[in-house]
Amino acid sequence: MPFQFSAFISYRHLEGDIYNSFMKQLYKVLSAELALRIPEKVFLDVLHFNEGNPFSDKALAECVFKSVCMIQIYTPRYFDFQRPYCAKEYSGMEKLEQRRLALLPENMQNFGLIIPIILRGKSLVPKDIWNKRICHDFEDFFLSERLNSRKFYKRISDISSYIAERCNIMRSSSPDPFSEKNLEGLPVDEEIAAWLASMVSERPKLPGRNIF
Repeated sequence: MPFQFSAFISYRHLEGDIYNSFMKQLYKVLSAELALRIPEKVFLDVLHFNEGNPFSDKALAECVFKSVCMIQIYTPRYFDFQRPYCAKEYSGMEKLEQRRLALLPENMQNFGLIIPIILRGKSLVPKDIWNKRICHDFEDFFLSERLNSRKFYKRISDISSYIAERCNIMRSSSPDPFSEKNLEGLPVDEEIAAWLASMVSERPKLPGRNIF
């Protein structure tokens, strides 16, 4: 089963003009940039799930599984004990990442398949993310901003290049890392509660070295 999505956008559903403006623009600009490089689309739940294609835990797990990369839109409310869907998505992609990274060249394995975009709360990002990931700082985005402006576009272009490189390699990988026989569900509530507690227990004193 070939992969279906270049990237899965994992984000907390929140209200607010700044947040919603950012999400709409990010999907539009990133999708347009990736369309110049690769054929696979970006996954966004509100566009994917509908009356003919209803949401379910199983369907969500399949979409994570069929994605090469995950874009994590980090705000202080991303890791929420009461509403742990984002944590389940992130943890689920981490497990897939452990199996799939070996298919990449060694020089592309360092920072993985999860790409954090920090919209707010840089000082609260868990230490594990700072140490393992290339984090992209968008805290300077405000309501009047446009992601297709020169100020932000280079960052989006860099993210799309990172995703496209990994998609091109995964497309020809053998054995197929997206084979249906390897499909598994997202973590259950009991499992994710323990995982969340460990993830948010340590906060960095300063941002990590991999911040752009």
